[in-house]
Amino acid sequence: FVSGKMLDLFRRPTDPKEFFEYYTVPAGIILAGLFASAFGGIGDLSNVSGSVGIASAICCIAAIAGLANQETARTGNILGVAGVAFGLASTTVDMSLAGATLPAFEEVGVLGAIGSAVGATLASRVGPTELPQTVAAFHSLVGLAAMAGAAGE
Repeated sequence: FVSGKMLDLFRRPTDPKEFFEYYTVPAGIILAGLFASAFGGIGDLSNVSGSVGIASAICCIAAIAGLANQETARTGNILGVAGVAFGLASTTVDMSLAGATLPAFEEVGVLGAIGSAVGATLASRVGPTELPQTVAAFHSLVGLAAMAGAAGE
């Protein structure tokens, strides 16, 4: 939300129409392949999940590269969203393969929903002049989450 809001600040009325919704086609095919493997028994699920995890990493790295330049920033934003979606799907499948029980999935879902609600609420309240500070604050939360994950190990 925050990146999209920041990019919209620089949109001019004379800019050509963008067709970023077409990025959902390859992303949907990748996710459909993962779920077909999981629920239809097509292929080796661990290999398919690993491939989707690699696609997630590639999209996230490409997103960082895309966000570094104003002309490619919107593409970088879309690639970042796709990378996170692939990572979440791959992690869910990997949890299932590791034998996670329903309460574990419920816990992850509840915590993810709480984090999403807080993030969406904060992002919707941010004004244009406060965007850099908000991005910095979100990055500090990422650091805090990484520290908590390391402590949990």
